[in-house]
Amino acid sequence: MANNHPSNDANQDANSSANSGASANPASFYPPSTAADVLKLCAGDWLSLRTLISVSDREEGWHTSERKTFRLTWTAPGDSNNPATTAVPPPTNDQRPLGTLTLTAADLPPFWLSFTCPDEDLSPGCGGYFRGSDGRTGRWRFNVEGVLELGWATVLHQVSERIWFTKANLRLRSRTVHGPGGADGSVVESCAFYSDIRRMPRPPAAP
Repeated sequence: MANNHPSNDANQDANSSANSGASANPASFYPPSTAADVLKLCAGDWLSLRTLISVSDREEGWHTSERKTFRLTWTAPGDSNNPATTAVPPPTNDQRPLGTLTLTAADLPPFWLSFTCPDEDLSPGCGGYFRGSDGRTGRWRFNVEGVLELGWATVLHQVSERIWFTKANLRLRSRTVHGPGGADGSVVESCAFYSDIRRMPRPPAAP
């Protein structure tokens, strides 16, 4: 259901996250320096506020906003709980398993992305591959601005997503979907921006 205004729950979660131990001192937060650091920091419970803009000739309906709660879990390659252990093909000579990010939400089946990375280099500018439980395959790149970039293709679309953190409890994402056609072979069909706020346990009430 579309919701153009964040609810009080969103504001309460933001305040709780700001005051939690996960980011006790905002000034001490340093953006992740490797792709692995970004993915590990994604683990947790999140409240996501999404704004979606679709290219349309209509005067209404091209802009929607919604919110969703979900959990992300990060598992290392050797972890027996890694859902992608038997589903991901062996790494190439210059790639090794990096880990798997699993999404669970009340209204969705579990979904995971498993990542491989270069053997030695995880610094800005490096890149690798990923595979999803839905069969998608793509490439990732960690750029010099500290942003994790993902790209993959479907039958009719090219999708690019960017993930970065401005605080330990605030994850930002953008997604652009390109469709067929246009002078360069593709046209932008939709863009989405996500503000993901980490949900923290409420502090116990004072006696």
